[in-house]
Amino acid sequence: MKFALTLPAALLLTACAGQQVPLWSKDVRTAAQSHHVDAPPAEALAAAAKVVRATADARDVNVKVDGNTETLTRYYVGIIGTAPVTITYTFTLTATPAGKGSDLSLSMKADRSELQDDGFNTAFNPLLDGAEVMVADPYKLFFARMDYVLGARPDWVACAAAPAVLGASMALDPLCFRAYDTPPAR
Repeated sequence: MKFALTLPAALLLTACAGQQVPLWSKDVRTAAQSHHVDAPPAEALAAAAKVVRATADARDVNVKVDGNTETLTRYYVGIIGTAPVTITYTFTLTATPAGKGSDLSLSMKADRSELQDDGFNTAFNPLLDGAEVMVADPYKLFFARMDYVLGARPDWVACAAAPAVLGASMALDPLCFRAYDTPPAR
């Protein structure tokens, strides 16, 4: 398990300035449900598992496969501000056969629970807390990384490079908040 004391500074500065976090798309459903890969469902699900496993220690990632649906969970236990928290990121990917490949549908959830109330109001990304992730950025990053694992993209998009490479905002928490950022073997 990892411990931390920060939230991405750019997100805090954006929130303090009263500006909205820039998004790739206001239609998150398109970003989450319109990805096609030239790989059969089993291979697509294996690639998704590699993407999530690359973010954390093995003990902090859980993978459950049920037919053509895979549920991946990444846990973070640490400190935000002065409050101990547990954050659970859940990725649910369904791969439907489509010709020689697969059509993919992805949903992400982010849930935070404070382990104790210390009276300090901890900052947490309001775009991601407690429900399905409703911004396109982490979906785009997830699929870009899947494409890398499947050999359809030559580069692994690192969290720090995502704004320049993909035009992402800082709302990349499910894949980037206190996460490892090393590409997995293909």
